[in-house]
Amino acid sequence: MINLLSSIFEQSEFEKHKTASGYLYCPVNQKKESYWLVILSNNIDTFLEQQAEFFNDCSQICTTPSFSKNLSTLILWETNGKIQYSELKKNIMRIEEDPFHSKKHVLYYSEKEKNSLIEQVEHQSLDVFLKEKISSTKVFQEYKNAPCEQTWQALAYRITIKIPFLTISLKDNTNLISLENKRDEKLKRKRDESSLRELESKLFGQQKMIELNGVNPVELLNKLISISEKGHGNDS
Repeated sequence: MINLLSSIFEQSEFEKHKTASGYLYCPVNQKKESYWLVILSNNIDTFLEQQAEFFNDCSQICTTPSFSKNLSTLILWETNGKIQYSELKKNIMRIEEDPFHSKKHVLYYSEKEKNSLIEQVEHQSLDVFLKEKISSTKVFQEYKNAPCEQTWQALAYRITIKIPFLTISLKDNTNLISLENKRDEKLKRKRDESSLRELESKLFGQQKMIELNGVNPVELLNKLISISEKGHGNDS
């Protein structure tokens, strides 16, 4: 999975560095001030206890002053696909709401989802594949027909939410700003990312939270923002 995601970072002008825990991606352009540690985990229970060690390892590689306040960690959590939604959500929120060392993003997936996505991507880069497929009406219809199944379509949407710098062109609506800009706008209006993180787990962990009938990809991505507004009060 780490290799599969690598093209997204490389196409976004990050340099890849091997660490003891995974890979650290540093921006080619230092003005970017965005650093990503990507690690693979089959058991995330010990992550919070290990994160200081992970951070120190990265600090040895990247010594720029902006690093310590701009590190994000993408935790690739491969599950058996049978974890109850309540347990899945609890584990994710426990990690993602922790304020220390880095911003955390838990991308969960099953082996079935991963293998299915790899088969679909074939010889393309994942970056190119997602930009082509994520706003496709056909792809969304396939996801809508089996929203609770472990499909590559579900994983593709999940990746798009978890990697906020991934720009998706929503060609079905020329007036709709990119998903990247919407996420950035939402994050600027809130002190933390917990609402968006909870939204993702609701959408892809328990799809009944959203009525899918008659919804196209653009409407879905609109819902990703509008639903996160509910239940969290005013942003000001």
